[in-house]
Amino acid sequence: MNQDRIREAGGFSNFLATHFPNANGGQYQNGAFIQTSNPQTSLAGNQQGNVPGPAAAVGSLANRIRIASLKLSGAHDYPNPKLALGVLADICLHFDLIAFQEVNGHRPGWLDEVVAEIGRQSNGTATYQYATDHARVSRDQVQYAFLFNAAKVNLDHHYTVADPDNVLLREPMVGWFRTAGVPPEQAFTFNLVNIQLAQRQPGNELAYFGQLHHAIRKDGRGEDDVIFVGDFKSGDRALSALRKRSGMTWVVSDQATNTMNDAQYDNVVFEQTATLEFTGNGGVVDFLKEYNLGFRDAMSISDHMPVWAEFSAIERTR
Repeated sequence: MNQDRIREAGGFSNFLATHFPNANGGQYQNGAFIQTSNPQTSLAGNQQGNVPGPAAAVGSLANRIRIASLKLSGAHDYPNPKLALGVLADICLHFDLIAFQEVNGHRPGWLDEVVAEIGRQSNGTATYQYATDHARVSRDQVQYAFLFNAAKVNLDHHYTVADPDNVLLREPMVGWFRTAGVPPEQAFTFNLVNIQLAQRQPGNELAYFGQLHHAIRKDGRGEDDVIFVGDFKSGDRALSALRKRSGMTWVVSDQATNTMNDAQYDNVVFEQTATLEFTGNGGVVDFLKEYNLGFRDAMSISDHMPVWAEFSAIERTR
């Protein structure tokens, strides 16, 4: 069934390395990730997203923040719950702000479990908080959520975009954020839009993207930095119209973002001339490979891989 991927010389070994990674990157033992090789120690500029240990990530990026997005499996019914929470917490420790899609509304305590595991892995040095979109629970039992490092970013307010005409299958969740740990007058302020487009014909919803962007910019905060993260159900080629109509750019290009490593759905999108704080660093975290997970364990966490981007914590005007 995968003959198209292994037809060329060496293709079979490449396929195995991609979908069934060996233990070169380490292994989980008793709920902890044991490193058995020497991975890169920084995510910066690495499109493959090799994940360093928590000590290298927490509090090490002065005047920078890293924003990530991850669409979850939705069920949170893990065959190995301890391993799944350990992996998710370690991933979160590498980022200051994570936007989740498909948080299961049936398990409101799940995010508390993730926060507790983050505290355990960081020996209590990392303080993460979260906000969820409670308005969406009654519709399809899945929610959006923001999880953030309170030492690096503050959440001023969050809301669900009103969609009385039902243009979007799932109304986005918007958070008003500002960076912490820098002089208040210099803090980078931005609106983060957590979005998940429809599985069928996402292009129909992308057609309204410009209107959505305009509405969020006029939401009362007067913020010109609007960053969209999430599941676009489309590759970067489908986003090209946004560049022409709205001056948008994106972080992930020509790279798979699903766990099968054969399709692109997720991205970080923003207006190029407005969000000058983007440092140019970003990419995709192949967590199946980095954590040496079995395919079943990886898919129980997510059928998507985290995407991320790095921004200056200081507001820039040019």
